[in-house]
Amino acid sequence: MRFLLVFALLLTLFLNESSAQNSNQGNIELSGSIGPAFSNGKTTFYGNAEMNYFMSSNMSLTAGYEFLNERHSLILGNRIYFVPDFHFSMKGVLVSQTDFALGGGYSRGIADNIALQINGDWYFARRMFALSFGLAFRI
Repeated sequence: MRFLLVFALLLTLFLNESSAQNSNQGNIELSGSIGPAFSNGKTTFYGNAEMNYFMSSNMSLTAGYEFLNERHSLILGNRIYFVPDFHFSMKGVLVSQTDFALGGGYSRGIADNIALQINGDWYFARRMFALSFGLAFRI
């Protein structure tokens, strides 16, 4: 687990040099999504609400709330945008069950400061994949 955290930190620092996302430093994005989560042949309900603070044009810090099977958790992490609209995410899940997730997603703008999003995350401790669809608002 320590190796994954060190690797994620190094990857974040290395990739911070490329510029891809059409966002300015200091922008905030609010998003929410829902969808299925798949684990051990079972499908459950997953939902989250996140706030992303853009530290640069291609990297944001993430904080939010996650709902899974009547369990509520706090999530902290970041997103790295390799190319416009596509991101790689890393997040830690705290409170009800400690976990670490790696994932990615795609955002498609539908109006000024509004985007549709699709995200997929693999949770290591729970051995679960969550696929979520939602909206994002840039303020």
